[in-house]
Amino acid sequence: MAAAVAVRTRRLESGRVGHVGPRRLIGPAVPPPPRAKRPRLEQLEKEKALELRKKHVAPSLGLHYAAVKPIKVAYGRGQYLYDEWDEPYLDCINNVTHVGHCHPKVVAAGVEQMSKLVHSPGTKMADSYTQQLLSTFPDNMGHVFYVTSGTEANDLALMIAETVTGHSEIIVIDGAYHGHSKPLVGLSSYKMKEKDDSGISPNPHAWIASNPDPFRGKYADPATAGTQYAGEVKEMIDSMEKEGKKLACYVCESFPGCAGQVKLPEGYFKAVFE
Repeated sequence: MAAAVAVRTRRLESGRVGHVGPRRLIGPAVPPPPRAKRPRLEQLEKEKALELRKKHVAPSLGLHYAAVKPIKVAYGRGQYLYDEWDEPYLDCINNVTHVGHCHPKVVAAGVEQMSKLVHSPGTKMADSYTQQLLSTFPDNMGHVFYVTSGTEANDLALMIAETVTGHSEIIVIDGAYHGHSKPLVGLSSYKMKEKDDSGISPNPHAWIASNPDPFRGKYADPATAGTQYAGEVKEMIDSMEKEGKKLACYVCESFPGCAGQVKLPEGYFKAVFE
């Protein structure tokens, strides 16, 4: 799992702010006003917000730095989060906002789309976006399902795989996270390897392959790591077939996030597919 860390930026002895971000200073920095005199960006004080959270938010939703000093985030820009007093923190947690928080092009595209149409089920027709999307697919893949979340997409993928193949066995990698629904939590070894207090058990049809990490994993030679990790997947398929079982699908993130932001070794996916 990637370390969940937020790093507060430092003000250097020269007076410059020690980071490059939305508020980078070209000349000498003016010392910030005392915290008590700065305008608060959030109306609700952090202590009150924490009290309400404990009272109304399910404890299963964890809070980062709860044992140290929780950060009350007011907004984000680029790779930085800003607290209620406009103090910047380097965001080392988020693995979703790939181009940073509130990227102007992403915000503009979202506003433009919402000004046209937000939701209209059953009326979607092929458009330029569908064509652009299909242009990135292999030639033998020509159909698109539009969904609203990763969990929904993975649930649908499992249903398709099991329906088409008629089989139930699934291979995932160690440290994987695939979604919040019951079937996907059972496939996410990041979430659990043993039954927990929720009563949800690991999927009995799940086979967990090694995390194909060429840096921290068991195979480190860039020239052979891909085929070596893929060889473990082949051994699993052979083992399940000896038990009279068949593979329905293999599930792996293209860039495993919760498993450690892993750049998979060259040739791994190709070898697994073959």
